Amino acid sequence: MMLTCRDWLLVFVGLPEGRFRTDQLRTTKGMFLFARKCGNSPIHTYDFEPYDYGPFSRELYRDLDSLDRDGFIRRNEIPGSNRQVFELTNKGSETVARLFETAPVSEREHLATIKTRVTSLNFTDLLTAVYGEYPEYAGRSKAHI
Repeated sequence: MMLTCRDWLLVFVGLPEGRFRTDQLRTTKGMFLFARKCGNSPIHTYDFEPYDYGPFSRELYRDLDSLDRDGFIRRNEIPGSNRQVFELTNKGSETVARLFETAPVSEREHLATIKTRVTSLNFTDLLTAVYGEYPEYAGRSKAHI
């Protein structure tokens, strides 16, 4: 079974976190790095464009909305900010367990490593790392790094 972008996104949300919660920035940058790491693989990944804080995908945000609406994830607003953190619901956890069994091992390992990395770095360090590896995505950035 070939996993879709939405499937990989759900798996990403369900993987263990580092020091920081799974928010919009870390989810977007994680899925971007996954797309780049698996670029020659048959995995269907999101298309990204340079935006305010580096790589951005409208499709990814639409999928986050649909995962929330369909009861796979829950969004929690961070008071006093425009940030949201994502966590799996019971339905999402059950689905991730099934997806994880069918996902190719090398891609699962890449995604787990990426999730740990992006949730272990603070905002500035994460953007610095992504911009350092992919400077073509820094041109429109609002962050002065």
